[in-house]
Amino acid sequence: MIGEVRLRPTDAVKISCAGPGDQSEIAELVRRAGGREYDLKMLGRRHAWMAVDGKSAVGLTMLEPRTLRGGGRQYRAGYWTNLFVHPDYRTTMLYPRLTFEMFRWAEEAGLDFVYTAVRRRQVASAHLAMGMRSIGELPVLAKVLRPGSLLAKYKQLGKRARLLSRGPDSAYAAYLRLRRQQTHPQFSIEELDWNSSDVSRLVDILHSSVGGRVCQAWTSDSFRYRFEDPLDGPRYGLIGARRNGRLISGAVYRVAEREKQIRVGVVMAVIHDVNEFGAARFCLAEIERRASQQGADVILCLPTPDAMTNGALRELGYRESPETYILMCRMTSRTPERRPPQDLPQWHYAFVDHDAF
Repeated sequence: MIGEVRLRPTDAVKISCAGPGDQSEIAELVRRAGGREYDLKMLGRRHAWMAVDGKSAVGLTMLEPRTLRGGGRQYRAGYWTNLFVHPDYRTTMLYPRLTFEMFRWAEEAGLDFVYTAVRRRQVASAHLAMGMRSIGELPVLAKVLRPGSLLAKYKQLGKRARLLSRGPDSAYAAYLRLRRQQTHPQFSIEELDWNSSDVSRLVDILHSSVGGRVCQAWTSDSFRYRFEDPLDGPRYGLIGARRNGRLISGAVYRVAEREKQIRVGVVMAVIHDVNEFGAARFCLAEIERRASQQGADVILCLPTPDAMTNGALRELGYRESPETYILMCRMTSRTPERRPPQDLPQWHYAFVDHDAF
């Protein structure tokens, strides 16, 4: 039961690994933390720990086991996803109790490390105090599509301001259409089928382009599973660019709604053959066109720590947003050789690796 709770001493709160029978309460805790509904069946891939005070669930933390590769090594890791503590318990020791219970399980399960990326500074500070170590900061890039609407929603100026923004936003949309990169005749841009062999081709491209950087060890099945059934509703689209019939680039995207009813287009992944970012530009232009049609106010992209990718996105009109993710990890293996690189350029991390935005 989740609802009104009566604060009791922290040691009265019991923490245990959640099971299948707890999924409805897990989904409710996640909804309270993020304000969105989640598909129950998608929670099965994660390990969860619940804190219960009497009959009331008052806290939750979750970990998703993953296999990573990089520098000729393979790592068994856990990605720290959701964390929620009931407001009445946030001044107690419940947060560290949940966290250390998760770390203890990761160590016993033989995971090499736990890692995550956090954009809320106060949460990042708390994680670091729990022994996580910062690897580096990843700025989110944004391209505004409807500046008037975005401002009216963000500042909560009301319905009248949103109506008045339509004229200027239409003019700006026309300007963006003129600026949008036109597809070169030798390329074809199309929506790809998640069940086609094109997914395997994109996974191959991803691994070859990443080089020795630390990256999830994707297979075509795990890549499909990541995207074909989203946790919280809106589907993911898959765009591909072919040259002379050969697939050389692709991008995954979605359009979702954030706080204050802001419509956001999210570039989850940009994949391209080495030195073929030109093809990825056409995929991004198509995503921009589709996001605009679906009423997106802005497009967000978390580019990998790659100077070429960042520079190319800026040339397309993306600029640094106020949001920054801090990538961090904590060792759970006692073997020094299982330690991953501690400098950001040796990682390949983007929204594809994250679970919210």
